[in-house]
Amino acid sequence: MIREALWIFNEVPEHDSVSWTALIVGYNQMGQFEVAFRLFLEMIKCRVVPTEYTLTNVLASCAAIEALDIALTVFGRIKLKNVSTTNAIISLHMQSGQVEHALAQFEVMKERDIISWNSMIAGYNQCGFDASALKMFSKMLMESKLKHDRYTMASVLSTCANLEKLELGNKFMLISLELNLILQEQLGMHALISMYSKCGGVEIAKNIAQNCGTLTLNIIAFTTLLDGYIKLGKLNPARLIFDSLEDCDVVAWTTMIAGYAQNGHNNDTMELFRSMVKEGTVPDNYTLAAILNVSSNLASLNHGKQIHATALKLGEALSVSVSNALINMYARAACTHVGLVEKGRNYFKKMKDLHGIEPTSSHCACMIDLFGRAGLLGEAQDFIERMPIEPDVIAWGSLLASCKVHKNVELAVIAADRMLSIEPDNSGAYSALANVYSACGKWEEAAKIRKSMKDRKVKKEQGISWLQIKSEVHVFGADDALHPQREAIYQMIAKIWDEIKKMGFVPDTASVLHDLDQELKEQILKHHSEKLAIAFALMNTPDNSTLRIMKNLRVCNDCHSAIKFISKLVNREIIVRDATRFHHFKNGSFYVTEVVYTMETKHLKSSVWFSSFSFRSLMGYMDLLGTVQ
Repeated sequence: MIREALWIFNEVPEHDSVSWTALIVGYNQMGQFEVAFRLFLEMIKCRVVPTEYTLTNVLASCAAIEALDIALTVFGRIKLKNVSTTNAIISLHMQSGQVEHALAQFEVMKERDIISWNSMIAGYNQCGFDASALKMFSKMLMESKLKHDRYTMASVLSTCANLEKLELGNKFMLISLELNLILQEQLGMHALISMYSKCGGVEIAKNIAQNCGTLTLNIIAFTTLLDGYIKLGKLNPARLIFDSLEDCDVVAWTTMIAGYAQNGHNNDTMELFRSMVKEGTVPDNYTLAAILNVSSNLASLNHGKQIHATALKLGEALSVSVSNALINMYARAACTHVGLVEKGRNYFKKMKDLHGIEPTSSHCACMIDLFGRAGLLGEAQDFIERMPIEPDVIAWGSLLASCKVHKNVELAVIAADRMLSIEPDNSGAYSALANVYSACGKWEEAAKIRKSMKDRKVKKEQGISWLQIKSEVHVFGADDALHPQREAIYQMIAKIWDEIKKMGFVPDTASVLHDLDQELKEQILKHHSEKLAIAFALMNTPDNSTLRIMKNLRVCNDCHSAIKFISKLVNREIIVRDATRFHHFKNGSFYVTEVVYTMETKHLKSSVWFSSFSFRSLMGYMDLLGTVQ
């Protein structure tokens, strides 16, 4: 019908404000807001004076295309501001995140309708000010005689979902049912599904979705339900929902990919990402950040480089999420092995002061680890106490690990206590404290800690190592007895062990933190999971190829020393990624590799040499961030 209207409009010899406004309103109703706004500009050029109704609709166009400056100019031309025009400005302020300006307009209104209240409530909700949204709703109930509608309740239920106030949300739902506002409206059904999904009631949300039918709900509702299952760790029903979606957008793909990654299903994550790319969905910065983290976890550096290159090609490398993933991946290993404490301190400061990147718990743990490895345990403790965020188990765990290296029992007890106050069943805290006592020769104290751990039925996390050969992942535990090639692996590691001892390797039996005889300690060291993984890799990979091993816990001192000798013996580069960093070995040395990346943007094209362990290169990358921005 708009074509016919436009044809009639063009046939009219003279246009007044009524005909112009009718056309603007028509395009607005079709969602073609930019066309509507251009018509308004043409109207002004033709010296036709707009009416209040015209300007109200133009404000709606500006709100839709988020043109705040233009909207304010239009608003300033309105001599007699009415409720509709002010509502439009409030909505636009909220869409632009200018909550205080929206509230200021709302407060000076002499008359308000339900749209005024809904604009404030929905605006607070969408901007993340959920507590303020509830306060505004309460204010509406107390100060206004207006009755809330389905839009009000949809925003209120969304607020309850974000605040995880299920009981309050149920009360509002009952009110809505009494007023017949929710169950007959698609908007209300989406709000209910969101609330129950976010508050843990995914089965209720699923029943609502099933009753509605797939044709009634959009992909946002299903993605919210999908996310609800993932947060509960229920990946199988989440995948069933995901597979049932006919037209997955990037948000749905990313939700499922991130869900697998957060629950440690690294192979599923990578497989799903490949499917996403194959089907033609372009990943966004959140997808790329999740895959970068998984690539780091799998020690799949080649894949990590490809993802980095993809991020650069898509223009996402400078986004906050991808930049943080890259900085985490490189910076965690960059500082601690070269002892550059001052440079580490400067980079940490530079992140926030120069680049506006708020330090995460991972960044803070890296600094604590840096101080700890340098023997600056006092500075590490002081850093924790002055952290901009609440120290988590990772922060205290980094300090506890350093206490073992430097045999500081007193500080180790403090760190372990703080870890257990956060996670009472954290097996790592018990094990690490027992290891500190053992390293100091306090065998009785170590035994008491291990008994306490057993009495409280806290299960110790088993150390495992793994590697990927072609598309298959091979996993090993200490003294592994399950692998099909067990006998050949044990023969290989026994041969290697003898050869590296001839080269001068001395087993670090102090790494076995139990009161055993030396021969048994050496036997235990020989069969650590990373050594078995390396033996297997040597048997099943081409000569001269790089070995990439992953471990869930830290590499012990003995393995670190042994792998240096092994790399020289077999003339292979070996990269081991443990819980905190990459360890590179080549020709008997621990060394730094360099990787070249080509960065291309509209304003920049340059090659940047990036070293996994080089502060100088990290500085170059961060400076590059500042240059592009």
